Amino acid sequence: MKKQNKRPKFVLSCPFPLAIRNLINSGLAVEIANNLNVNVEAISPYEERSLSTEASVFPNHTIPTTGTSQGIPNVSEINFIDKLVRSIHLTNFAIRNPTASLQNIELSSRKNITHKIAKTIEFLFPKFSQHRKFLRPIINAISSSKPSISRIFAQIEPSCVIVASPGHYWLDAQIIREARRRKIPSICIILSWDNLYSRGPLCEIPDYMFVWSHEMKKQAIQVHGYHEKNLSIIGALQFRFYQQIPGEEKINQVKERLGLHQNQEYIAYVCGARTVEYDIEDVLRLNATLSNTKYAVCKIIVRPHPQAQKDAYQVLTKQGIQIDTQLDILEGNPSKFNRSSIEYMAAFLRGSRYVISSWGTTALLEACIFQRPSIQLRWMDAIEHSNITEVLMVKNFQKYAHMRPFDEEGARVFCDCPSTLIEIMDRLEEMDDHFRIKRQKVVERLVETPLGDVVERAVKGIGDILQNRS
Repeated sequence: MKKQNKRPKFVLSCPFPLAIRNLINSGLAVEIANNLNVNVEAISPYEERSLSTEASVFPNHTIPTTGTSQGIPNVSEINFIDKLVRSIHLTNFAIRNPTASLQNIELSSRKNITHKIAKTIEFLFPKFSQHRKFLRPIINAISSSKPSISRIFAQIEPSCVIVASPGHYWLDAQIIREARRRKIPSICIILSWDNLYSRGPLCEIPDYMFVWSHEMKKQAIQVHGYHEKNLSIIGALQFRFYQQIPGEEKINQVKERLGLHQNQEYIAYVCGARTVEYDIEDVLRLNATLSNTKYAVCKIIVRPHPQAQKDAYQVLTKQGIQIDTQLDILEGNPSKFNRSSIEYMAAFLRGSRYVISSWGTTALLEACIFQRPSIQLRWMDAIEHSNITEVLMVKNFQKYAHMRPFDEEGARVFCDCPSTLIEIMDRLEEMDDHFRIKRQKVVERLVETPLGDVVERAVKGIGDILQNRS
């Protein structure tokens, strides 16, 4: 009797809940298994024996961790050499791209030993130079294999690995490295719209990279020198369920969870991760500015960033301002994150009269998807703020490269002083058709459409890679 061949196995790297959202909850894992006739398994820092969706269950292999950092479990096998190499790598990128993100601004201005080493490397091995390529083998040689990852690979024997970052997260980095050692193809499906700027360099070079848009493809080539032939444009996995705009029923369900009656209008204020005090002071002034105007009927709903210190926002409730922490995606238990949390955020933004922020969160792009008018508050010097460090962060944020398409298309409106806010809100409503076109243009620049076809495009891209390698 002829022995049947085993189904190939794919490994998904899931270092924290947002990666689980993209690779599993989006439906990607199910479609990979069904369409490519493979078994899919996960590697994560969570103790659950499996990660699941409404449609399927996937075995989970747990790696050892030591605490968390900003909601992300720390991989315990990361050593001093790993951290030193990463620090030099990040600083080198920051020196070349000093305004790409807060991280880059901070690292490029630090005058420490890491900065000196990075400067020396950049002088001796300039980016895109011929002899730069000799650096990577050196880095690979001094980067040790991690026993837990090696054991899991030996157990699973994967034929392909999929990660959500080019090594920005330690687990992704180790999985790409182990795959390279074993000559297994690695595919990176970029997690978020700013990651090719804000997260620094490609800490590890995946064999293939799937990006959101032509804009991101250009970043990968021009900023990181990634090979164009190994790039595919697929869109954003987390936006798959945004294809269907939430209707009145979904919006009313959100209002019910928030304790609002169905006719209650509200303004969604979306927060940054590191500017809690600043946000609170802006929201208080926002509330005072709207009082005694026609917009006073709008309830202000503050949506803290998942990685922020959420308890600090409770001070706002004394002023009748509501804090929304529904379906927090970083509570540590990956089973709590499912499709309903994606749909909740969609309906929350869609149901708002305005989306307002003092920071440039992904919610501003989502507001454009759902055709909600958005306002960026730039009150850094217009009102008094107590935390000077956070004020500087917001000022530096104005330089962020990934926000340029918004400004070029005019998709968000700036408010530089509370005294002009009402006039701006009036103008957004009076010229809604005009701004709708601008919002649509920025969506088309930043994410491949139709949004709902992203998983189909991803699976086709993976299938093409496997076919070309066979």
